Amino acid sequence: MITGKMNPFTRRGLLILPGIALVRAQNASHAAELVNEARKARKSGDFSKSLSLLKEAFGLTTPDDDGLRARILFERAAALDGLGETLTALQVMEDSLELKEDPIARRYMHELQDKLASNPELASKGLKGAFEAAKEVRIVRRGGGAASVKSWVNFKVMGHLLEPGAVRQAEILVGHMSEPAHKGYKFVVVGHTDTTGSDEINDPLSLRRAITVLEFARKAGIPMDRLRAQGKGKRQPLRPGNSDADHTVNRRVEVVLERV
Repeated sequence: MITGKMNPFTRRGLLILPGIALVRAQNASHAAELVNEARKARKSGDFSKSLSLLKEAFGLTTPDDDGLRARILFERAAALDGLGETLTALQVMEDSLELKEDPIARRYMHELQDKLASNPELASKGLKGAFEAAKEVRIVRRGGGAASVKSWVNFKVMGHLLEPGAVRQAEILVGHMSEPAHKGYKFVVVGHTDTTGSDEINDPLSLRRAITVLEFARKAGIPMDRLRAQGKGKRQPLRPGNSDADHTVNRRVEVVLERV
């Protein structure tokens, strides 16, 4: 029990807090309604309207609304894929799953990965959308742990040089690294292989891939003192399966952020 005289600010605070909770609940309810409208618009083929509604819905949420934000990002990914921006959609789905693990969302992300693996030209579409998605990632990601730039570069079997499609992926990656919000970070360029072959082959191969992308970033203007390369071999696959699509996705380079 609270005793003694309370100052007017404390007393006013006790009255306002329930009101804030009510407003948040109302906003979340309205956001959920907008997501439903966005889903209907997407299914009818109006992807632009769907994205507009989802943007409005996201603006009504708070960092505590993980489940709702994950649902919004799921719908956003589906709309982006409908517009042919499959690479951006895949990046958005990763963020959806970071907020809330969901088997349906996980399966959809695998479908997007398979789609990109079977048609690498899709990776070059929607570059502007990819940059915009990267900016939104910072709104939904949580603090703590290693943060990563939401893009990657894929390689051919046993390859460590950039093919034409991979060059476009690297351009997206460097674009993310160059954003003003990343000025306070160093970049660990991490290479990976698929799950076939021995560590004796895969470890140096993954490092060569990382060095290739590091050199690309250096030549694009990222200072060398903010870059270092690392090879993880086959120890951290994105996809644990053994299909060609799984292997294609796993042969990649990612970038991890380190606070300066």
